[in-house]
Amino acid sequence: MVEYFESIASVPRITEGYNPATWMLEVIGAGVDSQRQAASKDGLAAHGSQLPDEEVDFVQYFNASASKKLLDDKLMEPGLFQPSEHLEPLNYSSKRAASNAIQLRFLLQRFFVTYWRTPSYNLTRFGIALFLGLIFGFVYLNPEYTTYQGINGGLGMVYLSTVFIALVSFGSGLPLIYEERAAFYRERAAQTYNTVWYFVSFTLVEIPYVFAGALLFTVVYYPMVGFVGFAEAVFYWVNVAIMILFEAYLAQLAIFVAPSMEMAAIIGVLINAIGLMLMGFNPPALQIPRGYKWIYAIVPHRYAFSVLVAIVFGDCSDDQLAEIASAGDVTSLDLSDYPLGCQIVLNAPTSVGAVPIKSYVQEVFGIKHEHIAEYFGISIGILLVFLFFTLMAMRFINHQQR
Repeated sequence: MVEYFESIASVPRITEGYNPATWMLEVIGAGVDSQRQAASKDGLAAHGSQLPDEEVDFVQYFNASASKKLLDDKLMEPGLFQPSEHLEPLNYSSKRAASNAIQLRFLLQRFFVTYWRTPSYNLTRFGIALFLGLIFGFVYLNPEYTTYQGINGGLGMVYLSTVFIALVSFGSGLPLIYEERAAFYRERAAQTYNTVWYFVSFTLVEIPYVFAGALLFTVVYYPMVGFVGFAEAVFYWVNVAIMILFEAYLAQLAIFVAPSMEMAAIIGVLINAIGLMLMGFNPPALQIPRGYKWIYAIVPHRYAFSVLVAIVFGDCSDDQLAEIASAGDVTSLDLSDYPLGCQIVLNAPTSVGAVPIKSYVQEVFGIKHEHIAEYFGISIGILLVFLFFTLMAMRFINHQQR
């Protein structure tokens, strides 16, 4: 470049040791006016600077040069900007250069690394899960579920513990998902990744962390509050994880639907408030006004709560219930070898009577142990519906400000 400019007759030669970049800027006129004014003010000649001796039209000079002719000839050669008989035209068989498998692999790797390097999100969830397990475990240490107050307290414990740990997942996920949304918009505009694989990766990365957090909570909470049975504990853990997953995916849906994180939080709080009020604990399911029954039937929280209650308080076979019913004085029966659901509710009001815990839960809260599979299936179905809505929001909604 220095040689090219020095080949122009009116351009002064560069001084030895002078910065070539500064010299070229001065030659083409950058800061010319300020230099001329400074030279005139100091009474110095302009030739003391690196300015050309006379005005030079560098564009006109280049257009008339052999370099311009050589450049034009090169651009007109076949195969560059002109079609060629010897070269096949470029054809793209797909919208993106990478295959679906490669896109999914890179996105999974990226999100798992992101989650691993975000301890403020995952360690917070793990810490709160362990803390809540200990808190509820100590509060309900050595409980007595066979009294009227005890069984209602136990139901309230299941309700509150599940609600708290699930809402933590929703609240802590909003900031991280909101930050990732900006990157997603950029990459979707550039057609870097397919929206489907972005959605799949964002969905799968939550699962191991959610199940690990639910496991921390369950292994501490479940035995401390007096629940027994390994298979029941595993099923309880899975359902707690499903409830937490629902809240995590609800946070994703709210972020991709709402224009801001504040609006997403409001949407999530509204959905959770309605769900928590009408999930069947307070008021009990059978006391919910008829006009709100349809909400009770569709809220996801109701089915997760029903599964958890049925696992620990609804287990009593029909034969065991028949044996208890055939006894004259149920309070005198020795039910120590029977499941918790077969134990008699003591000190209950006369309107309730001396009934097994399973019957009380079924008649007041509408939760049946025989419907566990149905409750669990509906929970999974609602989870999939929310995931579908999230995919549609990621595909068709764009809050990017241009």
